Amino acid sequence: MALMEVGLDDKYRLDAKRIFLSGTQALVRLPMLQRERDRAQGLNTAGFISGYRGSPLGMYDHALWRAKSFLKEHDIEFAPGLNEDLAATAVWGSQQVGMFPGAKVDGVFGIWYGKGPGVDRSMDALKHANSAGTSPTTSAADLYASLAANGGTASTDLAQSTQAPSGLLRPFGSSPKDRSLRASVQRQMWPWLETFADFSYDENRSHSVYSPFINALTVPLTAPTNPFTTAVSMRIPDAAALPLSTNSSNRSLTVGAIAKLPWDWTAEADYTWTENRFDYFIYNNNVSMNGIAVLYDTTAVSADLASGALNPFVDTLRYPLNLAKYAATNSFSGSSELHDVNLRASGPLLALPWGKPWLTVGLEHRFSHTPTSTLEARFPITTANNSLITYYPHDSVNDAGYTETTIPMLNQD
Repeated sequence: MALMEVGLDDKYRLDAKRIFLSGTQALVRLPMLQRERDRAQGLNTAGFISGYRGSPLGMYDHALWRAKSFLKEHDIEFAPGLNEDLAATAVWGSQQVGMFPGAKVDGVFGIWYGKGPGVDRSMDALKHANSAGTSPTTSAADLYASLAANGGTASTDLAQSTQAPSGLLRPFGSSPKDRSLRASVQRQMWPWLETFADFSYDENRSHSVYSPFINALTVPLTAPTNPFTTAVSMRIPDAAALPLSTNSSNRSLTVGAIAKLPWDWTAEADYTWTENRFDYFIYNNNVSMNGIAVLYDTTAVSADLASGALNPFVDTLRYPLNLAKYAATNSFSGSSELHDVNLRASGPLLALPWGKPWLTVGLEHRFSHTPTSTLEARFPITTANNSLITYYPHDSVNDAGYTETTIPMLNQD
């Protein structure tokens, strides 16, 4: 049976039956497959890929450069932009091939890549490109009419802050505080014995503010404040600035001794104690009900929306909604301890004509203890949803030993 011939470029050759490739390389192969699908449907298409090289998205641009000859065979152009905005605008422009006479292809499929912040800053180009559409059968007049229909005196589309008001009227940032201490002591007790002690302390405290109200609010049809003939789901600006605090500390102490033994042997014994402590206080985040994440007291919010006590159909900038009272708190505290005892010895064995073999042996005993810790969630209004999770203490013990021998094979003299 003859072996199948394989090569590193098989992943980009569409006639290869079995290929091995990474996820990034699969994204490079994807537009080639799209071109072949279009061709099978009788469409003469080309491709255009652009993005910002400072936002490489898992070395995607590097893989595109390496496969440029294969992309060219399928009429796919890769042209990085000077920034995310220009790259997105270039992809948007590639969709307008049917608006001008002399087009060589029926349409162009486009790919734009970028990370989260790049998406935020490029929303103008991305949203207008989405409004313009990409269908090759849409005439230029229809495309222009679509843009004009979305036009206004100040903007051609809804502001992003209206749909995702996560940063409106809200302070941001954090104020971390780090403290650390190191101390070491060494003393030569006798010519053959040295003792030492090391102590370290690290502490990190962080405080910031944020808002947990990122989900849409749904006003039922029967709510007295609902002026529409159907239930309405909306996201509203809010100025809630709730605290988020985390604290962690680590303490470690090591004491030991090093002894010089007969026959050029050396022994070391040491004991290390380490303690870690961690706690946080946050509104929401890990609160869950029936396996579904809950960011605030949704039961109370739904009841107030239905009764009209909470009315989002107002100017929320002039009359801010008091959403902070619905925030659910989540607190956790825990710690752990480690006790580690080590005994090591190292020295030469009987001399050989070409050198001395060297033997190292060690024993270790580790005991770790994690005491009781708690995770508590408190709902300010619907107290029946309060929860307290207790993590019971547990211990673990590990004993280990090792040995290592170095034997010279050649005389170094």
